[in-house]
Amino acid sequence: QRIGAGDRAAADECTQVHGHLIWDWSRKSTASTQEAETAARDIFTDILDSAKVFDSMNRSETTFIKQICIRRLMGSTRPAGDNTI
Repeated sequence: QRIGAGDRAAADECTQVHGHLIWDWSRKSTASTQEAETAARDIFTDILDSAKVFDSMNRSETTFIKQICIRRLMGSTRPAGDNTI
């Protein structure tokens, strides 16, 4: 909600709290470091763009971020044999 209101500190906090999760999922779901970096950047952009519709009464912040990650990464190329996120 704070990100949706334009709170820059909240965006930085989101990166610190959830950045490792987003990076891990991006790396596991792409074939290269460069693709993972692009995916992670796109996920953070999606989080910033979607933050205004986040409702903490309906779901947790972590669930909201996981949903964005999954949607963004579903179309990514995964390394051979790795079907996990």
